[in-house]
Amino acid sequence: MSNGQIVALGQGRFAIRGELVFANVATVLRQSAEMFAGQAEIDIDLNGVDRTDSAGLALLVEWLRGAKSRSQVIRFRHLPPALQGIAQLSNVSRFFDCGHESSRTVR
Repeated sequence: MSNGQIVALGQGRFAIRGELVFANVATVLRQSAEMFAGQAEIDIDLNGVDRTDSAGLALLVEWLRGAKSRSQVIRFRHLPPALQGIAQLSNVSRFFDCGHESSRTVR
């Protein structure tokens, strides 16, 4: 098992690596809170996600909600196919442009 982590790449860019599953999304959310503070734009690359479940989708929805409340722009890039499928089943794929393009900008 590969623990999920968020890595700051500089200038509002972040990468998610490992697993985004129920066992670790709360930790990733706590880590991201400080990293996202004060950022006008947030760009999150999910290319390094090995495995995810519905908790991973819940994390992305929480990031969307938080960014909107702080008037931040947030982008998700390289959504894993499993995450796209869960988003489509959950009827929230419109927030992530699942199946349309590799990134989505939300204000």
